[in-house]
Amino acid sequence: MDRAPKVRANMVSAHSQPVVFSPMTASSRLLIDVPNSRHVSVEFSDNLFFNDLCGQIVREEAVLLAGAPGSNKSTLARQLTLDLVSQGHRALMILTEESAERAKAAFIKMALEMPPADARMALSNIHVETGIHDVEMLPNFFASNVLNPHGPYHGVSLIVLDSIQGPGLSANNFAAWQTLIQFLSLTRAAQIMTLAICHITKRGEIAGPKAIEHAVDCSILIRKAYNRRMVSVLKNRFGPETARPLQLEIDPISLKLRVSPHSEILPAVARGYLPAGGITEVQGAVMLPKPGAAARITAPGLPRKEIEQYVTGLCQVPGFELADFDLSIQCRVPGEMQYRSVMGLPLCMALAASYIQRPILDSHLFLGEIDLCRKVRDVPAALLNDLANAINSGDIDMPLRIFCPPSAASQLPDLPNIEVVPCRRLDDAIFATWPDLR
Repeated sequence: MDRAPKVRANMVSAHSQPVVFSPMTASSRLLIDVPNSRHVSVEFSDNLFFNDLCGQIVREEAVLLAGAPGSNKSTLARQLTLDLVSQGHRALMILTEESAERAKAAFIKMALEMPPADARMALSNIHVETGIHDVEMLPNFFASNVLNPHGPYHGVSLIVLDSIQGPGLSANNFAAWQTLIQFLSLTRAAQIMTLAICHITKRGEIAGPKAIEHAVDCSILIRKAYNRRMVSVLKNRFGPETARPLQLEIDPISLKLRVSPHSEILPAVARGYLPAGGITEVQGAVMLPKPGAAARITAPGLPRKEIEQYVTGLCQVPGFELADFDLSIQCRVPGEMQYRSVMGLPLCMALAASYIQRPILDSHLFLGEIDLCRKVRDVPAALLNDLANAINSGDIDMPLRIFCPPSAASQLPDLPNIEVVPCRRLDDAIFATWPDLR
């Protein structure tokens, strides 16, 4: 009974002692006393679309350019570099995947539209480093070659790392990724802009640990869509993210990326024909899914397995990579009629037209089913007879260009305002519709 009161007394005594706080440390300060940071903007005068895309690019910004092979990540990095060095800045290209000779050839191609003296001046402002074989070399390399006043690259305003995975960096090598993050912190502290080129996974996500995305100020995803490149800003510390990707096209002469005139999704329409039904229409729309989301096919009332077969066939046509896109398909058939396999060719053509953003003329009519090898299969005789009767009776507007299997060509009316295009494969219909795609 005597023990409990003593404990309570000790507790009261302990709590009754005054609380003493340690003095303010050097890292402890009032928010009002924190100096305002002033960020100097970087202007890409020859690539204003990049400033518009990102909202603001600052001098010390670390930018991650991510994309699949062939998405022109390096192209974009090179033309941004050429833009800055043309203004008198100096840049360092750290090449881990391609040779200095190939990089020089690409820069010369881009600089062809410049006066020779200006092009030579610009190229003389670009340093090239090909001796980095491990990302863990980067911090020491930066300290001795860039920060050091006597270093060969001291005074550069831009560093391009092309690419992060070039030295064989594994996604599970967390020590190496941490060293890369340290390198980006050093470039940011030195107020040097950094463009780091990165690969993406099969799901379209930026490769590597999530920490790398948190370590950069801006992450940009580039995806392919035939001759266009869809550029999205996923994270932006100094500006807005983009809800809708910016569409770029490759200039055939300079090989630079330019803003595409097609800025919106283009649903396309292809016409077919059904016996006892008449003209049918298939509408297709091809669009990018959200980053990291799986591609979807929306085709109400249509056989999904058959649609997937057509998409697989389209993906085998050179330049058509629809597998990673969202597809939306609608069929418009007369009366109470339903979709038939003979509408396979117009369905494929509608998707192809939306993908390349090129319309199909109303005078084009597509007949035929597509098999697993992209072959255009024969159409029923009843369909050809019905179509011939409709043409002869004037029920179909002229002129008419009919795409059909070779076996059907001789069974269609031979009239001056009708052109029959025999198509053995889906490829024949695509390249006959758009000959410049060959």
